[in-house]
Amino acid sequence: MDTLSRRLIKRSKGLEPAIATVILFGIVGVLGFTTAYWLQGITSEYLKFERIEIQSGICWRQTKDGDMYWKIELRLKNPGTATVTFTSITINDKEVKRYNQDSNMMQGISTSMTKDETLEIGMSRTYSIYIDDQYPSSAVPYTSGVTVTLRLHSAGGMDYLKTLELV
Repeated sequence: MDTLSRRLIKRSKGLEPAIATVILFGIVGVLGFTTAYWLQGITSEYLKFERIEIQSGICWRQTKDGDMYWKIELRLKNPGTATVTFTSITINDKEVKRYNQDSNMMQGISTSMTKDETLEIGMSRTYSIYIDDQYPSSAVPYTSGVTVTLRLHSAGGMDYLKTLELV
């Protein structure tokens, strides 16, 4: 090596301690913010849960074109942190076969809900369920005074129950 190179090497003493400290704190700060952002994403994903409140359930008899049927109205609210998708409704363990109906057009059980109905976070909605007066239910006809159990099943595997007495 020549003498010029040796002189330059002797003069370089490294970084100033103040500059090294600033760089170190900058790296630690960036790593801290990155870790916090990553953990926030993980916790928000794993802390989502579905929850439905059945705020009210009422029923009454109606007549349409001479046919008698029961109309049940359920008021549902989603106070959970995840959107709920309902995949089926059962009444006394008999699944509703006709969805997206505005009244009971044929014998059996129908509902105003669509198949795979979703209820967004914080939303409330009222749904109607119709039961034909002549529809059989495991040896117990649907008459005044009979108790029915409604079960709403969600895509998340939860069941939401409401028991009502037909009046």
